[in-house]
Amino acid sequence: METQLKLLVTSGKASQVMHAPAVSRLLNGPVDATDLVSTYFDTPEMHLRKHGASLRVRVVGEQRLQTLKMQGSTAAGLFVRDEFECPVNGDGPDLDALLALIPKTSEAIDILSVPDVAGRLEPLFLTASIGASRHCTCPAVPRLRLRWTMVQSKPLRVGRLRSTVSSLSSRAGSQSSFTTSRVLTA
Repeated sequence: METQLKLLVTSGKASQVMHAPAVSRLLNGPVDATDLVSTYFDTPEMHLRKHGASLRVRVVGEQRLQTLKMQGSTAAGLFVRDEFECPVNGDGPDLDALLALIPKTSEAIDILSVPDVAGRLEPLFLTASIGASRHCTCPAVPRLRLRWTMVQSKPLRVGRLRSTVSSLSSRAGSQSSFTTSRVLTA
């Protein structure tokens, strides 16, 4: 489960957010920078998107992680959604590995279990970015990380570039993050 607060921030204002007293007083430790390359997948008829899901394979250093995110719910900029993530051994998704993680009661099972959906998946677009983060101290949100990302690449398939998005994420059982990124949509 992922809980994410998304705020629209222009690139010039992102630094102001980072240095705002309410945020800067929580920061501690050095900045941790990482190169991220993400490829987003769907079928030609956009099966995942039509069912409120997105699927990516992200390269982080030498590791590849696939992530399935469900649409979930949104209220006042706060997104709450199921997210399933696991390592993958190639550049494409491994639906069998994802299906093994997903609870049988999740709608994600039905979406991924459609006959030949795995065989029809194709890369839609790719983002290359530099992600940076810092640990934060916040008693109300353990293991909070402030995270920002700058996307540097063009889509593989013609898409449109939405404005910069900032998000504060909290995942059950994992680290939280604050993300500033440019989002490519198909």
